[in-house]
Amino acid sequence: MKRFYPVLVVFFSLVFGLISFNQKAYAAQDTCTWNGGGDSVSWNDGSNWGGGVPCDNGGVPQNGDMLEIGTAGTYNNNLAGLVLAGLTISNGPVVINGNNFTMTAAIVVNPGSLTINNNLTLVAPLTFATYNNGTITINGTINLNANILTLDTSASGGNILVTNTITGAGGVTKDGVAETLISGSNNYSGPTVINAGRHNVTLSSGLGTNAGNTTVNNGGSLVLNCTGIDFSENIIINGSGDSGNGAIISGANNKILGTLNIADNSFINTVGYPFEISGVVSGNAGITLDLQSDTTFSNAANTFDGTYYVRNNKIFITANNSSATLSLAGGSAMGTGTLQNIITDNISEAAFLYPGTDTTIGMLTSNGLSSLTDTLFGINISGASTDQLLTNGLTLTNAVLEISPTATPSSSTTYMIVVNTSANPITGTFNGLAEGATFIVDSVQYRISYVGGSGNDITLEVLNFIPGLETGNLSASEINEGDTITIDVMVIDADGDLMTITIAWGDGTTTTLLNQADSIQTISHTYVDDNPTITPFDVETITITVDDGKGGNETETWDILVNNVDPAINSVTATTNGKTTTLAGNIVDPGAGDTFDFTINWGDGTIQNITVSGNTFSIGHTYATTGNYTINLSMVDDDSSAAATYVAQVTAIGLTNTGANIQGIYLIAVSLLILLGISKTTKNLINKKIRAMQQK
Repeated sequence: MKRFYPVLVVFFSLVFGLISFNQKAYAAQDTCTWNGGGDSVSWNDGSNWGGGVPCDNGGVPQNGDMLEIGTAGTYNNNLAGLVLAGLTISNGPVVINGNNFTMTAAIVVNPGSLTINNNLTLVAPLTFATYNNGTITINGTINLNANILTLDTSASGGNILVTNTITGAGGVTKDGVAETLISGSNNYSGPTVINAGRHNVTLSSGLGTNAGNTTVNNGGSLVLNCTGIDFSENIIINGSGDSGNGAIISGANNKILGTLNIADNSFINTVGYPFEISGVVSGNAGITLDLQSDTTFSNAANTFDGTYYVRNNKIFITANNSSATLSLAGGSAMGTGTLQNIITDNISEAAFLYPGTDTTIGMLTSNGLSSLTDTLFGINISGASTDQLLTNGLTLTNAVLEISPTATPSSSTTYMIVVNTSANPITGTFNGLAEGATFIVDSVQYRISYVGGSGNDITLEVLNFIPGLETGNLSASEINEGDTITIDVMVIDADGDLMTITIAWGDGTTTTLLNQADSIQTISHTYVDDNPTITPFDVETITITVDDGKGGNETETWDILVNNVDPAINSVTATTNGKTTTLAGNIVDPGAGDTFDFTINWGDGTIQNITVSGNTFSIGHTYATTGNYTINLSMVDDDSSAAATYVAQVTAIGLTNTGANIQGIYLIAVSLLILLGISKTTKNLINKKIRAMQQK
């Protein structure tokens, strides 16, 4: 027995020593209230503390005491190894510096703000709590040991920020509706549980090591408040998040590498940035994806057998999701993976389904029925290849087909865009595309069939390449009538057809010619008039049409302004023959198609209006009596240009139509006879004859 006595003495000494320590540390708990009666800074100055139950250590806090500070200021913990049973702040800002300390109970801010720059150690589960817009910032490290730290931001509380490392085997729980921000590089190995509000992490280690899962319960949100970070944490989500904003809210190209278990109907919000879940997705509930940017599910081992509900933007299915149903509710889906069913009905907005990816041709597979309602079904065609939907049955209701060639389709090729593995025919058609309908996309003419392939597949047959038309180098956009313009015309056609080009110049004339594809022709035309009439200028529309003879055509138009040119008259003569005067002359006008309206005042009260075509005129008038007359002539063209005028003085002498000629002959004859020395009798006869003629 003696040999065991020293051991027993040591054992009981240790036991009673621990009991004695515990009694000293916790049995005589005091509430030490700061009054600042000493140096207003130091915790080891007893004059700074008071309270209803004074600190029994000369006023200086000791292990097991609880501190209350209600005065803003910066304080120095110069007590070594201090263990506190609580810390309450009721004003602020309060900043604590100095030695590290240990906590056995809660830190509460109600109201005010608290900043702790010391390292903290937890020896019991405890809570950091904020009320009345109070805030807590921990800049030192936190050693959890094996305890749970609860960050409680109550309905009236403010945020809690932890900027340094959280260590230990314990975990972190988030309660309360205000936010927490965890920005340290943490290595705690216990679980993270988010029950309410937003829990922000800024680093991949923000959730601790991978040993502890993160659980997001309904009302809580895990916010990946970072850029381009890979999270290896296994995550369980159970609801729609803080105020319905998402159980996971992610920004800036983050990726979840760990597993994602969807334990209850949940919601993920990507806040406008690409997001990828490359870990295994499991669970059997529904997940709503408010994907304000692209989100990718890329793990081939996914076992999720619930439903992806997509509300906005794109979900990428690039791997196996063969047990999951995709329900598009206004968003879009793209990929080359496998699903159980694809459904886009019972929605208020249009949905979009794209097999393949943005850059590659591919096949999206649905092992079950696909039902596309109010859906745009888009495929890419590249050369001889096309995107495809492989599905066990397909129903189309108010669905639209969109084709986006990424490379020129192959001539006379039939593309299978839906492979229907069901024995049943496809139900419905795409909007506006009945069986056998033809349509044109990017200058390619297709024909669609819903009974193609094995008899119940959807196929597109390339019928024709529509010719393209390029025109340019119009020599002038404004000309005068009578001018000539030129224009260059080039035809583009992928299958090299001989083209018919028709040019309607806008003035009622047309030019038709043949042109081989990819050759340029320069074509000229003269505008002989600014048609129509009664306008000082006209805008003519040149319409150029190319036709390949197989139903393919294209048209381009150009406008040209054609001005009228004022006419002129020259070389005008006024010839009088007895009582008849004739005006004759030339018309100068580059508009070869113009007509001319003459108004002639003959000077005897007669005003004559006459229309003349051509470039000459000859207009006569017979006077009733002899006399001297002033003739005024004016002329305008059919576009009412400024008048050309002419004034002539004429004398009507009352001879017959041939009298003037006979009179002239007699006068000439008399003159000759006089020169020849005729007799007086002969001369008198001639004069008598002349007088008789003048009297007629």
